[in-house]
Amino acid sequence: MRKLIMALSIVALTACATQYDKNKFHFTSDAHYISEISATDRVRESDGFTIVNISGIASSDTTVWYRVMWFDADGMPIKATTSKSTEARLRAEQPFNWSSVSPNASATKYKVFVSGRPIEQ
Repeated sequence: MRKLIMALSIVALTACATQYDKNKFHFTSDAHYISEISATDRVRESDGFTIVNISGIASSDTTVWYRVMWFDADGMPIKATTSKSTEARLRAEQPFNWSSVSPNASATKYKVFVSGRPIEQ
């Protein structure tokens, strides 16, 4: 009986785990209840800036903070006020959509940080 309870617990925890691209996302241990998340990006033809659209679903009502950090072709972070921490209130089973525009045309990569508390600059 004990083994059955342990096995069911492991299955339940694994089923609730969020699958995401670890090259594009970083979650802190206190960012709870995001069950799906993905990012798509495109380059605006008018100015060469990159736009990233982040979408997903939360499995429960929660509040998180997210920050998009931009990097140049050499992998160096680009400091910009547009990379600030933003609060997002998520509702259970409701899709969410966040977007961010790169600080300049030299930004080629990004990483989305998601936390259960404000993210330090």
